[in-house]
Amino acid sequence: RFPYRGMMLDVARTWIDAAGVKRYIDLLSYHGINKLHLHLSDDEGWRIEIRSHPELTEIGGFRGGDSPVRPVYGKWDEKYGGYYTQDEMRGLIRYAAARNIEIIPEIDLPGHSLAAIGCYPQLACDGRGGWGKHFSTPLCIGRDSTIAFCKNVLTELFDLFPSQYVHIGGDEVERTPWETCPDCQRRIRAEKLEGAGELQAWFTRKTEQFLAAHGKTLLGWDEITEDGLTPQSAVMWWRSWMPSTLTAALQNGHRVIESPSEFLYLNGELDRNTLSKVYGWEPLPESLRAWQEGLLGIQANMWTEDVPTADAAGERLFPRLLAVAETAW
Repeated sequence: RFPYRGMMLDVARTWIDAAGVKRYIDLLSYHGINKLHLHLSDDEGWRIEIRSHPELTEIGGFRGGDSPVRPVYGKWDEKYGGYYTQDEMRGLIRYAAARNIEIIPEIDLPGHSLAAIGCYPQLACDGRGGWGKHFSTPLCIGRDSTIAFCKNVLTELFDLFPSQYVHIGGDEVERTPWETCPDCQRRIRAEKLEGAGELQAWFTRKTEQFLAAHGKTLLGWDEITEDGLTPQSAVMWWRSWMPSTLTAALQNGHRVIESPSEFLYLNGELDRNTLSKVYGWEPLPESLRAWQEGLLGIQANMWTEDVPTADAAGERLFPRLLAVAETAW
């Protein structure tokens, strides 16, 4: 039914090693799911080796114990974590490709970045980072050095992942530090932007251009819909309480992947999104049929803030993921 039939696995919060990921690749392949979206960075961990910035994994890949990177959710009594070397990831990419699965990487920018800030405090506006009014404090995108850091990371992803899509997150960004940061305010004036909200839109557009110059397509959570991107970028709609964002993305000509939290977030207990609820969801109701060509497909998400092991993730994914697979087919 859809060319994009996906699952997102959050390995940033709960570390799942290469053998564990291969187990999931096997399970996905059995059921005709052809995209594995790996959430490789967040506040709690950085999981992919970046050779130009080795501290991202040497420090940011671990938390607890004597690590300066502390967990935002939960508590860890001893040093916890891990990461994929680039060679390990190439092996996973080959393993997945042999089973008709494309691995799509996500590095969350410019929010959800405390693991990176814990390694390089100069990436934060205040040189520390922490927790803001609603979310973690973001990268300081007023500084050219931060933009260079992002480009270095993305360039290594381009060389590593053959996937057409590179997911940059873009969700839940705490913009308040930008309102008082001299560097961010300087950027806002220089680019003739109207405040902190437009600063993120500027960053997303620049990132889109950078990806396009390297033959890649930007994919982000649905917050990017209002950032003035070209129709070439793709939107992953997750905010089920904001259906207007879904229709706006389709009307703007974006390719859209539906991943509504109300139905396809499978990290909750089984009595939250029940099997019958997931199975009964219709991704293409009559109201969307005019834009059905723009709908690439659907994706289930496994976030792991409260899912401590790979086995625990499996217990929540199944059997609901089978309903997602059947809907996608």
